[in-house]
Amino acid sequence: MISATQFRELREQSELKTHLQRLRSVEHAAEQEAERVRDAISQRMTDADWQGILAKMQIVAANGASRYQIVRFPSAACTDLGRQINSGQRSGTWGSTLQGRARDAYRFWDRDLRQAGFTLSAEVLEFPHGKPGDVGITVVWG
Repeated sequence: MISATQFRELREQSELKTHLQRLRSVEHAAEQEAERVRDAISQRMTDADWQGILAKMQIVAANGASRYQIVRFPSAACTDLGRQINSGQRSGTWGSTLQGRARDAYRFWDRDLRQAGFTLSAEVLEFPHGKPGDVGITVVWG
């Protein structure tokens, strides 16, 4: 004989399964983001990377652009989780919070591009769940 209790139990099992799938999905996303942060911190820019960036900057300038985003990375790769960049501080202190590829990009600009008249900007590009997400560092020439 079929009972409403059996149907409630089936529904509860389904809800539990859905809940566990959501938890696994959230855990997987957190693991992926942690890996992105580790990569952003541990990876370094090579001379070949710089040559490629400069070539792309020339291409976009020839097509009328006045800026080029040279690196994008998770704000969690900053020592302050991107707070100084998000606050819009222009004093340059945000450069000291960078690590890995982002730090290399900042140093490349400071060493090779600053005296040539290029400026550098950094901004939080997205706010997942209301918190700073990815940051973009952009070289500006016009």
